[in-house]
Amino acid sequence: MPLKQDEIERIVARDHSDPHRVLGAHPARTGVRITAYRPDADAVLVHTAEAEPLRLRRVHASGLFSGVAKGATLPLRYELEARYPDGGHFRLRDPYAFLPTLGDIDIHLLAEGRHEQLYERLG
Repeated sequence: MPLKQDEIERIVARDHSDPHRVLGAHPARTGVRITAYRPDADAVLVHTAEAEPLRLRRVHASGLFSGVAKGATLPLRYELEARYPDGGHFRLRDPYAFLPTLGDIDIHLLAEGRHEQLYERLG
């Protein structure tokens, strides 16, 4: 599914209520879409064990990058490589490659103020 402009704007404004819905790896028609927010980066590459590095396309000037790993399937284990104007580059596991730790029931109980074992989920 292509990225929606309103969701892009909420991500870069750091005001998205569910960033996992946009960032990370998600199914796409031809493979897996990977979206990363790396402010100030010149380029972002995705490294997997199965394929050559994939260079993500900048979709917002503030540092949102996205691209499709064609033929890939979920779950996809990958690392991001962010390259910066000063020549620095860093390779890291994408924090959004992991599933959220809170499920729907956790969020429901938290909103009601009745989650009695939240420490088990966040610890």
